[in-house]
Amino acid sequence: ITQTRINNAEFLDKELSKIAQLTLPPREHDRVKQVFHIYSILADRRDELDEYLQSTGIDSKVHYPVPMHLQPAAEKYGYVEGSLPITEKVAKSVISLPVHEFIKKDDLTKMVLEIKKFYGG
Repeated sequence: ITQTRINNAEFLDKELSKIAQLTLPPREHDRVKQVFHIYSILADRRDELDEYLQSTGIDSKVHYPVPMHLQPAAEKYGYVEGSLPITEKVAKSVISLPVHEFIKKDDLTKMVLEIKKFYGG
């Protein structure tokens, strides 16, 4: 299961790294073995991309759209919008793509093609 997820993520890394509107996190393959429970990237126009992918049957997700410092549980610390601008920017652009062990190579290829299509590529 883990190796299949890793292989799927490596395919997506290779293909999605070619799209300028996406930012993939750095990978430390020589030091860390990632399981890819979630395959998260940063995307320009994230909400539009998510809606588009959903309309094509691709089960993208927006995990953690509200950063921790703006959650109700953190109100006592006095943070307001703008307190942590980088964190807030990431929260507005992070999207997760399916990379689970049941996804097929054709599905991964379709996902890449649809993302390229969305960005005009």
